[in-house]
Amino acid sequence: MKLILSLVLSFFAVHLFADTPVPKPEDFAGSITLEGEGGRLLKIEIPEAVYSGLLRPDRGDIRVFDVSGAIVPFTVLPAADRTGEKIIAGQLSPDRRSMEFNTEGFYPLVSINFLLGENDTIDVRVRNKYNAAYNWNSVDSITLYRLNSETEYTVNTPLAVRSSAPFWRIEARGEFSFSSPVECQIKWTVQDLIFFGRGGGPWTLAYGNSEFSPMEGLRLDEYPSGENSIFQTAVAGEPRYIPREEQIPETSRGQWFLWTILSLAVIILLTLALITAKSMSKNKSGE
Repeated sequence: MKLILSLVLSFFAVHLFADTPVPKPEDFAGSITLEGEGGRLLKIEIPEAVYSGLLRPDRGDIRVFDVSGAIVPFTVLPAADRTGEKIIAGQLSPDRRSMEFNTEGFYPLVSINFLLGENDTIDVRVRNKYNAAYNWNSVDSITLYRLNSETEYTVNTPLAVRSSAPFWRIEARGEFSFSSPVECQIKWTVQDLIFFGRGGGPWTLAYGNSEFSPMEGLRLDEYPSGENSIFQTAVAGEPRYIPREEQIPETSRGQWFLWTILSLAVIILLTLALITAKSMSKNKSGE
């Protein structure tokens, strides 16, 4: 009986692991062609289009493929002293007491600021969330202000954050409301994607599939830059993005089916074992 149970478990374990999907370039919503010299470490600054097309907050749905479709190991490192910046218009609520903003991407934010359109000062609560369906999380309470002088104006300092949440909201505190629209200014750490140019290229930087977990395979102890840099900058083509519907992959359905069959097999084997045990007990009692 133990032998039969062991064989059943081994059979289904093999099939479950065999059903693990292997990513292909066409599995992703977006892709960018990368050109460079093969046989070298290549570096490419991750374009803003990639952040806008990601479907995972941890930015794990990024892959690099060679011309044969095989996965190329890579690593992502922050670029020294470089940040990206973007201004976002907000949506004012009907009661003018809150505004919502959507960065439309999972950016590795280092700061966020909310800029008043005219001279004013107002205390606000800052909130964010990673998905439109989630509840709002409280981030901080800050004071927004804009003060004009004859030659220049002064505004509130940015709020330092470490977040990739795309949805942000500010709520007026007390009895105040927003007298004019507010703009949101985000800044993020520019990141370099580094990979070894296996083969002669071109390579494909693919992104946008929440079914796959983060994967990095290239390990670098140092990140040399400047004249002595060991990296060659790759040339990126135009981003190509086709939104895809997030569905349960066929392999996942197959895994659920196999788990169901496995559970039934275990129940049947346990039942047979109990029946056999009771039968043996009765035989011993009769003797």
